[in-house]
Parts: sequence; C-alpha cells; structure tokens
Amino acid sequence: MSSNSPTPFKDNGRGPRTIYPIILIPLLAIVLITGTLTLYLQNFVHAAPANTLVPLAGTVPSSAIAHSKLNGPADPHQTIALTIGLRLRNADALNSYLQDITRPKSVNYHHYLTAAQIQGAFSPSVATHTAVLQYLHASGFTITQTFNHRVLIVFKGTIGQAESVFHVTINNYTTARGQAFYSNTTDPLVPASIVGSVQSLTGLNSVTRYHHTPLSTTNSSLHFNANAHMTQPNITCPSASSSYYIPNQIATAYNLNGLYNAGYHGEGQTAALYELDTFQMSDITTYTSCFGHSHASIVTVPVLGGPPPPGQGDSGVIEVELDAELMLSAAPGLGSLRIYEAPNSAAGDAAQWARIVQDAIPVVSTSWGRCEDGTLNQEMTQQYALFSMAIAQGQSILAASGDSGSAGCQFDPSYPSNALVADNPSAQPLVTGVGGTNLMVNADNSYKSENTWNNGSGNGGSGGASGGGISHLWQMLDYQTLSNVPGVINQYSSNLPCNAPQGKYCRETPDVSLHSDIAIPYLFYCSSIPDGCTNSTHWYGVAGTSCAAPIWAAIAVLTNEESVKQGGFNIGFLNPLLYQIASDPTKYNNDFHDVTSGNNDFNNLNNQLYPATVGYDMATGLGSLNAANLATDLVALTKANNGQRLAPVSTLWYFPEGSEGGGFQEYITLQNPSPTQTSNVTFTYLSNGAPVVVQHSVAPSSRQTFNAVADLHTTPSGTGYHDGVIIRVTSGPGIVAERPIYFKWSGIASGTDVLGATHPSLSYYFSEADTTQAGQANYKTYVSILDPSSTLNAHVTLTYYANGCTTSCPTEQLTLTPLQHLTVSPTDKGIHGKLAIAVTSSDIPIVAERALYFQDYIPRAGGLTTGAASVIGATAPGNDWLFAEGFTGSGFQEYYELANFGAVAATANINLEYDDSTTQTISVSVPAFQHVAFDVNAVQGTHSGAVSAEITSNNP
Repeated sequence: MSSNSPTPFKDNGRGPRTIYPIILIPLLAIVLITGTLTLYLQNFVHAAPANTLVPLAGTVPSSAIAHSKLNGPADPHQTIALTIGLRLRNADALNSYLQDITRPKSVNYHHYLTAAQIQGAFSPSVATHTAVLQYLHASGFTITQTFNHRVLIVFKGTIGQAESVFHVTINNYTTARGQAFYSNTTDPLVPASIVGSVQSLTGLNSVTRYHHTPLSTTNSSLHFNANAHMTQPNITCPSASSSYYIPNQIATAYNLNGLYNAGYHGEGQTAALYELDTFQMSDITTYTSCFGHSHASIVTVPVLGGPPPPGQGDSGVIEVELDAELMLSAAPGLGSLRIYEAPNSAAGDAAQWARIVQDAIPVVSTSWGRCEDGTLNQEMTQQYALFSMAIAQGQSILAASGDSGSAGCQFDPSYPSNALVADNPSAQPLVTGVGGTNLMVNADNSYKSENTWNNGSGNGGSGGASGGGISHLWQMLDYQTLSNVPGVINQYSSNLPCNAPQGKYCRETPDVSLHSDIAIPYLFYCSSIPDGCTNSTHWYGVAGTSCAAPIWAAIAVLTNEESVKQGGFNIGFLNPLLYQIASDPTKYNNDFHDVTSGNNDFNNLNNQLYPATVGYDMATGLGSLNAANLATDLVALTKANNGQRLAPVSTLWYFPEGSEGGGFQEYITLQNPSPTQTSNVTFTYLSNGAPVVVQHSVAPSSRQTFNAVADLHTTPSGTGYHDGVIIRVTSGPGIVAERPIYFKWSGIASGTDVLGATHPSLSYYFSEADTTQAGQANYKTYVSILDPSSTLNAHVTLTYYANGCTTSCPTEQLTLTPLQHLTVSPTDKGIHGKLAIAVTSSDIPIVAERALYFQDYIPRAGGLTTGAASVIGATAPGNDWLFAEGFTGSGFQEYYELANFGAVAATANINLEYDDSTTQTISVSVPAFQHVAFDVNAVQGTHSGAVSAEITSNNP
C-alpha cells in the first residue's frame, strides 16, 4: 500500500469551514460556571483554474489488466452506470469523533449524532455537490440518483461518452478464470476545480464483482427425520437432526432461547440486508412457515435498477434467500426486513451503501465481499466514508469475513492469490467481521464445543475456512489496541501491511464467529431452478460465514430490542462494546465461547496461519457467543457508559426562540423511542398574534422532522416571523424534541440546533453573550423568554453582568402575558461588548433561551469567520462541569467562558485532557459578578489537537 493511503482517526489537521457544536455534560444537576466553547475554522477556497484537466488517480485495476487477455475496444454505444463519490468535509474531525465514541475512557464513548448533525458538519457542501452535478450535466451525462448526505452522485452514459469526457480508452478483457470485463487503461481527467473534492469515480471498469462467500452446499436431497411435518401443500418441514442444524438447535446452542424467553423476538425492530442479487419471496415464505413463523414486513429496495433476473446473475439468489431466512429464523418477531438489491459492480456497491446510510437502518448484514488486494483503494475508502457516517449515527454493520481462510484472494475471479490478506468489507475498522467455527452440540442441543472452521477443497468441492487476517489498508483502532483481551496484540500483529506508524498495528479480523461448517450445515429453502435449486424437496444444507453474519445481525436486533424496552436506545457500533466486555475475564467466560483449537490456513497454503488461541485470534476473533448473556451485558454496558442511557422523553417541550421567513428556516425534529405506540402531538406556535395550533404524529421507533414554514404557511424568503413553540403529547408515549434553524441573515450564513426544555424554571444563567460592534466584529445576542402559562402573567428580571459591574449590574424588567413569547437584547439597555446574562427572578416558571450570532476576524481561525449558537439556559450555578469535545489544531480557536453570578470570588480549576492521554490543570480566578474568557489555545504548549475538560470550582 502506498504511503499516502488513508489511515482512519488521524487526529491532526481537521478540515475547514465548519463551526462544531459542543457537547456539555454536567456532572451535577446544579450548574457552576456556565461554560461555552467556540470553535472557529478557517475559510477554504479552491483556486485552480476551472478549465484545467488533471488526473484522478487510483481508478485503474492494473493487476487485473496485467493478468488478463485483451479482446479489443469496448462497444462505445454500451450504456454504463457510474458514480462520483465526494470527499467528506472535515473528515479528520469526523475521524476524531469516531475515535472518541470508540474509546472506552472517552466521555463521548458511544454517544451518537443525528443525521442532521452529521450532514451539517461533515457532508460535502451544497456548493461542491452542485458544482459536480453541473459538470456532469454539462458533459451530457444523465443523473439517476443523489442522496441527502451528498456523498455520492449516480449517473449514466455510454462508454463512448465516458471515453470522450474523461479522456480515457476503455477495452474489453477476459481473466484467466474466464471472467469478461471492460476497463479504462489510464486514470480519467477531471477539472482541477473539482478534483480535490472527489473521493472516487466508479463505473469506468467492470472488473469489480463482489462475491458471496462460496456457499458450501449439500446439493442432494436431505434425509429428514421421520417426524417431519407438513405446513403447506407439498411442503415438508424437517425436524432436528444430527446431520444438519435447524433454527431451534442453533437457538439452544447459542442461547437465543434466553432472549426469546425474556420476550425479545425482534418486535418493533428493523434490519437491512445488503444484497447484489434478487430472490423469490415464495421461498422465504415457505421457510418461515416451517421455522420462526415470522410475519415481518419484507421490503425490497432496488438500487440502480436492481440486479438482473434469477439465473442471469452469479447464483446470488441462494445468498439473498439464505441471508433472509436465517435472519428471520433468529429474530422471528422482526418488525421489518429491508432487502437492498443492486447490480454487482463497484457502482452498485457504492450506491447501495449510500442508500443504506441515508435510510439509517439500525442493523445491517452483508455476506458479500472481496479480498482487499483485489479491490481498488478508492472503492474501499469510499466505503469507509459512508461507514463513518453510519457509525456516527449509530448503525451496526456486520459482514461475513470470507470462506477462503487467511488467503482472502484465493477465490477471487480476477485476482486469485494464495497470499495472506483479509476480506473487504469485514476488515474495515468500522465493521464487525464475522468468522466461522465448527459447532458440536449435546443430545439436548445444548452447547458442547467448537473449533475453527477449516475443511479443505477435497470435501466434495465444498471446502472452506474462516476468513481472517491482517488488513493491508486499515490501522487498528483503540477498541482493539487498548483492550485487555489476550491475543489482540500477538506474534503476528504488524504495522507493515497498512503502513501504520511505528508502535501502531494494522486492523485484525474477524471480530467474532459462529458455526459455518458444511460438515453439519444449516438448512435453507430454495426453488430457483435457474440458480441450480433443482432437487425434489428444495431443502438444502448450506454453510460458510454467510450463515454466521445474518445470525449475529439478528442477535444485534434482539439486543436493540432489549435496550429499547428498558428505556434506552439502539446499541450502535458493536466492536468497542464487544472488546470491552471481553476484557473482563468473568464476562468473557459468561458471554463468549473462546475457540482455541484449529487454524484458518485453508488447504495448508500459509504455514498454519492463523491459529486459534486463548482470547482473540485471527481465526475466530473473540469466538462465538451466549446470546442472552452477551445481550444483557451489552445493554448494561451501554447504559453505564452513557450515564444510564435512558431516553430523555417528556410529554411537554418548550422552545422560546424561533424564526422563519426573512432568511430563516425553522424545523422541529421529534423522536419517539417507543417500539409499539404512536405519539400524537400538538404544536402551539406563539407570536404577537393568536396562537397557531397544528396536529402531528410520530410513529413508533421513528424520528420525524416538521417544517415550521409549512405549519405556518409562510415562505423562507418572505416576511420574517418570530415565534416560540410549545409541543405537547396529547396521547401516546413521551418524545424527544429539538429545533434546528438555518439562516442567512446580517451577513451571517449558519445554523443552530437546540434541545428543548422540558420544565419551566424561575431562573436561567448564560455565561456567554456578546454585542460587540467594532471593525470587523459583528456580534448580536438575544434572549427569548416564553410564558407557558395560559392564565398568569410573568414578571421577569434580567440582569446583565457587564462593564465590570460589582454590586449594581444593569437590569431589565419584563412583563409577559399568558402564552407570550418575547425577545430582548442587551443593546436595549445600551450595552455593547462581552457580558453574561441571567434571569435572576420570575414570579412564575418561564423558559429562557439565548441566541448568539457573530462575524469576526479570528487570526488563529484563519481570518474572517461567521457562526451562531443557541442554548436553553442553565437553571442554577454549580461546581462541576464536563466538556466532552474540543480542538485546538490548525484553523481552530477554543475558549471556555466562565461566569460567576455570585457575590464571592471563585477559583476554577480547568483540567484539560489531551488525545495523547496527558493532562494539564490551570487555575483561574473569577471575581464576583464577572466573567472570564479562558483561551485554551494559549495554554496548550506543545499539544495541538483534540482536548476535553473538567472544570470544577470552590464556589458556584
């Protein structure tokens, strides 16, 4: 791998142009010094001439071409599908955040972002996306699909058109194994004005074909036990046997029964299958009539027009039906199964992952893959960008690790090799790789023993071994590096294949395993004659890691259900939790079956590498599982890591501030975590006129965003309309509510997002406010107050801690009538400059919110910078605060704003924790009635990068 290949979670050098919201986690319910953190990023401009064409490197499958026969030029009239992938904005910042959420000791551990937050901070900009769309339109291509996250653009044209636009020659080839493909021979030329924004360009070659794991099958009709029964005309359902496994046997051996007995069958949950072929619904219906009796809603999601009909693909129908049948048998109460289908190509792969990330399905299983050395780096890095967004928003992705053992490319049609290499995407660091074992059970089907799955190709053509090994592209992440599991760092660990820095290691896979051996296969049902399902009963024995991945995914679904029913959220990225649990010897013994015998050297090609050992190994990962025990510990650990991860639901939410029209666009986003009940809600918009009441509903386990412009029948460019809003659940469970606002106003183009208040209070405190108007500094601060009472006036006193006031600070008296929303500014009292604000008294409970807008020249942030922030005030001072996120690298300026609202001076101790695990403590004196801006950049010394903080004080 070249030295400039990407390495995830590199902390230095965050990208430009975004101001990040901070995450504030108070240790106590009472509030100290209300701290705020402002991060400024430098502006970024592409200066290259738009008409200059430059190469987009990394698109030519040179090895496949070198080992294939040239058949002449491709047909210029052939229509092809292509994709352009765009680079994420601030990718290093996203990597740092992912590192935080996967590092057990981080305060952000397992805290996920919303899709809106991810898109706002990390998606390619609208301007970049638009520029690439315009370029493709102008070149004559047809745009066939775009995505909300703007990471991928799907388009089509002819081969001749692609040759002309991208200045390439495309030829036809045949591999040594007979696979026909076309390919470009040189990298495409694209305008210099966009090349820096492009991550990938797929579709100029068709050499990339992902394969399902070989699907070892027993093709002859199986001999059923005598007590087999009929569920449909001419359908015989097999019962338990020693020659194959049915779902009840697997459920007993791996203790899925413990989850079923506790009431967890997948109710209310949604899962997705990544597929590159189609299926016959009647086969799945037949199977579930025998096993699981699932009534899940099965939704087919075609991407790029979907795959070819049965018999015209590569026997992938067997893979799709196997994945669906095993998923539904292991999670028999699953609410919805979404089966995504795309053509088997690099463009189909990218487009399908882009759609899955857009849809944010909680659990995703894939049994399709390709060895890393046979996959272009640009394709894998494009996947990684999409996986980064998926993990940041809490999705779980599980992938089969392959069936060719440690020689991952052995079955590759265009790049056959016996070398040690891992499979993609299971080796991706943000994916849970699932390997294979050979399971043996007792007479009552309880667990007996396991060893590594490895049987040679002499087994009737049905051989295979658990895929696993060292990634050639990705560096090992902290969840592996910092775990205490024996064997993670072992004699075979290395930094060389992926060019990791000295002292670091490359990613090792698989992470976990499950039964995959054809010696005792799983049963599945298939009647697709074009795909070879021709025996008289249509029941087949099948094996491979393709069986293990969907069952592990089903267990993730059941774990999510357990978490949700206990008031929490979906588990999300599994790997950090799995390795943390396995680091505890007692939990490891209770939750996993450590596989310690055998190896995954298929056909003895690589000197017995890799052997199964105590703890982790690259043959079976952490091992297989006791599903009920593991789920219980996953849920408990998630709660513990997230401060009792309970949904902060309420039936009342208050937002004092709101704007639409006049350059503002306001939304209300609601989440209903209940898996079974719909929440019916009313929005009461409050302004100077009569309240406007609008009815909405939120389906179970869903998130919906409502447009205030639509509710109020206004337009974003029309007359400005300022309001507060009260959200009340009229029936059904409580919800979570937040309010994003986007705007272009007063020279500032930005947005804010705030979680609403659930309880009014008599006081509020804001440590930061600014109304400076001098030179390039343009700061505006507003305080919006809402009287939620329908009968009582509110008499409110605001105090402005400004201009060095001591015992007599400026105040403002306000009277709000029932259900009135009122906005004021310090400039109303002639106050200009930095200050703190408090609602020091109110005769009835109210809600107060501060909005701050700014444009200023910030030297360490690269110059002129704009932004905004909005927050519901703290209801009392306190003595202990945590700041989970911060950054002081190039282009960033960070402050903590400390305010002392009391009459006694306070000493604040600011304990900074840097990303290299070093700490620094600075004491700051905060005089009575004063505020202090603490410059983190000024004290960081040799540190430069991510930093978190705990701020304590002797007085509130």
